[in-house]
Amino acid sequence: MRAGLFSVTFGSPWLQLFGVLHERYGISPMYTDIAEFGWLWWIVSIPVYLLLWDAVFYAGHREWGGVEAEEPMRGGRRGR
Repeated sequence: MRAGLFSVTFGSPWLQLFGVLHERYGISPMYTDIAEFGWLWWIVSIPVYLLLWDAVFYAGHREWGGVEAEEPMRGGRRGR
């Protein structure tokens, strides 16, 4: 719960700030012209982004303890 609250409280406003900075001043690391870095980077950047986001998500949940693993289901039923 704490990690989710932290993310909503701080993560979302930062993403919105980067969007506003880009629109008004063009100073954020966001770019809109794919040809600026090339199509190859555009294709490669998607899995790179997903891997980095997954690492952040993993580290955040590991840091705050996350949810402990549940006991495996036996016979297709829970709570046995």
